[in-house]
Amino acid sequence: MKAKDKVALGAIVFLGLAMAVLGAVNSCAVGQKVEGALEVAVNGEIIGTLTAEELSAMKTTSFKAVIRSSSEGTSEAQFTGVPVLDIVYSVYPAAKEGYKAIIVKAEDGYQTVLSKEEAEQEDNAYICFLMNGAPIKPKAKKGQGPLRLIIRKDEFGQRWVKYVNRIEVRK
Repeated sequence: MKAKDKVALGAIVFLGLAMAVLGAVNSCAVGQKVEGALEVAVNGEIIGTLTAEELSAMKTTSFKAVIRSSSEGTSEAQFTGVPVLDIVYSVYPAAKEGYKAIIVKAEDGYQTVLSKEEAEQEDNAYICFLMNGAPIKPKAKKGQGPLRLIIRKDEFGQRWVKYVNRIEVRK
């Protein structure tokens, strides 16, 4: 085989492999949510999405909270997360000019509403991604995450939301 033919064959093989790899990468990305992705919507229209990595790069707070569960009993855990309002303002700065409520929704359909006053309370509502220093396991792995709303001033945790996937701002 001539040197010129070897170069042409090498280029064809390289391009074929590149196409196969890029095709596989793109087929995995289409139609799937990144684990830990958090949609932010305003009046039902999605205006942005944050990944768990983007959330962890924001200013975080760690705190202890008591988990009360009818099926698992009572335990204390260390949570790390980002204040709900910091997330909202990072994606939708116009919320600083006013909104009526913030709805935090979960992949299983559960949701809770934070009034404007409640959302703006200092050290209250957090979207958490770490529990006891480790990522919160997703529902598929019998966890309570990968994102979870903790409302610190809700003593019994009845409005905490597991499996959080969306924050909706109501104007």
